[in-house]
Amino acid sequence: MVIKSAMNRWDWIVLLLAAGVVVSQCFWPPVVGIANNGDFPKIAGRLDVGNPSDIQDVTRFIRVKYVVDPKYRWDSRFYSSELLLFAAAFGLSSIFGNPAVFDMRLMGVVHAAIFLLAFYLLLPLLRSFTLASRAIVLVLILCVFTDVMYISYFNTLYMDTAALLFLLLAVVSFLRALRWQKAADRWLFVVSAVLLITSKTQHYPLGVPVAVLLACSGGLLVQGRGRLFRTLSVIVVTAATAFSDLRETPTFYPAMGAYTVIFSELLPKSKDISGDLQQLGLDDSYRRYIGTNAYSSDAGFRAPEFQEAFSQRPFYAYLAWFLLRHPSRALDVTVARLDRAGLQRPYLGNFERTAGFPEYARSRAFAAWSGLKAALFGLHGGRYLIYSFGLVIAVVANAIARRQTLPAGIPAAICALGAMTLLELLVASFADALDPERHYSLFSALTDLLVICGVCLVVVALRARPPVQLTHGVLR
Repeated sequence: MVIKSAMNRWDWIVLLLAAGVVVSQCFWPPVVGIANNGDFPKIAGRLDVGNPSDIQDVTRFIRVKYVVDPKYRWDSRFYSSELLLFAAAFGLSSIFGNPAVFDMRLMGVVHAAIFLLAFYLLLPLLRSFTLASRAIVLVLILCVFTDVMYISYFNTLYMDTAALLFLLLAVVSFLRALRWQKAADRWLFVVSAVLLITSKTQHYPLGVPVAVLLACSGGLLVQGRGRLFRTLSVIVVTAATAFSDLRETPTFYPAMGAYTVIFSELLPKSKDISGDLQQLGLDDSYRRYIGTNAYSSDAGFRAPEFQEAFSQRPFYAYLAWFLLRHPSRALDVTVARLDRAGLQRPYLGNFERTAGFPEYARSRAFAAWSGLKAALFGLHGGRYLIYSFGLVIAVVANAIARRQTLPAGIPAAICALGAMTLLELLVASFADALDPERHYSLFSALTDLLVICGVCLVVVALRARPPVQLTHGVLR
């Protein structure tokens, strides 16, 4: 009883430490966030929220105070679980604040609450570890996920934030359901997975490994027969995946990503432009768009008729077939994208203009993990790719090799995590060619989760190893 009590006290100490790191970044001056790159209205416009200084400060400085005015209304036709979090923050603002002003730090409150909930739910799972092992794992988790590369997203309206938070909540709730088989935990996992999948169209492929995991191991989350839960959960996750793919963005928006990859990444390096255009389902009239992206002033997408015609094409089918036929080109694109993604943090300002920092200034506090990764992988895409593949293979292979000794469901869960990592790599590499540091943010989180899984596997293996005994003077 004394040991259990002491461990609970340590849990609270660690939780308060995590809360302190989050509070010091999100709410203690100078407040840290990530500047709007133009995406905030996709979420904020639904509730008439905007800022007259956005044009001046876009990408350079964050804004804490936003205006609530019908002139900012915009039905963007983007549907994201981040909208639910924004609605919660907007509700808090309506109750406790000025109805005409929205404080972005309320988004920080909502995001931080979900993050700390996931951390709180994690702590009991580690109580079976030795004190030293728990300390190692918790220090690693704190170092990784309270890094400014993740926490700076809290005071924002980026859909990437919802993806990160619901990923963490899904992982923790799955482990809890696997261990204690409580209904609250298993349904929290399903809900978290759905909110992850619907956070952003980019992430809808993650529904496939989640559905497979539930189909194969969902019965382990239920005492007795779990066929009903397994069936219902797979249906729910599959429906969320289909919705995210077909209805979550305007019909033309996915085509913008394909356009950018084709005309700004692939064709500028082509040695046979006519041949490549033909393989991509295009003709020579598209030559004039080479070197542009979907947002360029001279991009084809500026013309409504071009936008409609291009959006009707099976552009990703053409692109996938092209890359399969030219694997070296696919590798070149991936490495080039990972060059920038390896920097970990987007080149967007972290502070308000009034804080006195220069434009595009980024916080250096709580940046040890992201700084280490940036030093190793920044502008070294090949190195980052080798690391990521090696990490997935090592952790998944370890889990499979030890499937007889690990708790049932853990190897399948780690395989699902590895599959999600590779899917995120593919989507971030070939579904768009802009803002790689941000578009790879969930990929980065998945690789970091695999690092933590790897450390936990080592800890469990060491704990299971029989103690060394001295018999007749001989070590055994």
